Amino acid sequence: MMVQYRFDGRKLSPEQQETLRFTAVRMHFGEGFTQKDTARALGVSRTEVVKWCRRYRESGEEGLRAKKRGRREGQKRSLEPEQCRETLKTIAEHTPDQLEMPYQLWTREAVRDLLSQRFGVDLALNTISNYLQRWGLARRKPPREVYLQRGGAARRWVEEDYPAIAAKARKDRGRICWCDRKTIATGTEGDQGKGDAPPSKGAANSIQFDLISAVTARGELFFLAFSPKIKQSDYLQFLERLVRDSRGKKVYLISDNLHPHHRDWVAEWERERRGEIRFYYPAPTGLR
Repeated sequence: MMVQYRFDGRKLSPEQQETLRFTAVRMHFGEGFTQKDTARALGVSRTEVVKWCRRYRESGEEGLRAKKRGRREGQKRSLEPEQCRETLKTIAEHTPDQLEMPYQLWTREAVRDLLSQRFGVDLALNTISNYLQRWGLARRKPPREVYLQRGGAARRWVEEDYPAIAAKARKDRGRICWCDRKTIATGTEGDQGKGDAPPSKGAANSIQFDLISAVTARGELFFLAFSPKIKQSDYLQFLERLVRDSRGKKVYLISDNLHPHHRDWVAEWERERRGEIRFYYPAPTGLR
């Protein structure tokens, strides 16, 4: 029995990959090989050969040529310190739609478009994520292990309560969001203060604001900033926008640090929007 050898084409140089594509197309269209036989002879998958032949039919030889790797023209690796500061100030003082942007809340995509609009720079979304992390604006849902380690009610939440919520959200085709609020203090270059020693209040060039955010199970991030402090009306504005952004999908909102005395007016607001949003309060984790 003959064993077919396949290699990882990703290890080839762009020029070698281009030659391989041209060879496959020549064998199939010029020499009459089937796509299956072409794939076997070249040691690649039939799927790859099908894709290359389709590209050749649609775009000719240009569709087979190697593309230049790296950043597109106009892309930048980093922002200047003053650009960081101006971006944070804009986020703290405006919602995206106030800047005539098609977003209800700040997201990675909204920040990317803001940078393009303000500074004419084009950053990849991964780079935007790094900046949001650096500025203290990024958030992930609490790791499952945090609840398991605390045991008791926290463990029951992750093993019993959350799976039930997730199942209901799937059935309703809803969106699960983990909600958080915190105070952000940044320095001159937009770096968040570390640990318990953020830039001092009133320090030159410092920016301080309250942030409320929601992150989905898939890692999508939504947030608004308020300066100097979040008020009840601000929190409700965030919730209204989150519901509108969901475009008809019911929101299952999990908030693990909403102060107990805030829950009454949130519950009243929730009753008025039954069918659009549902709140859950897991056992405390101590994680902020």
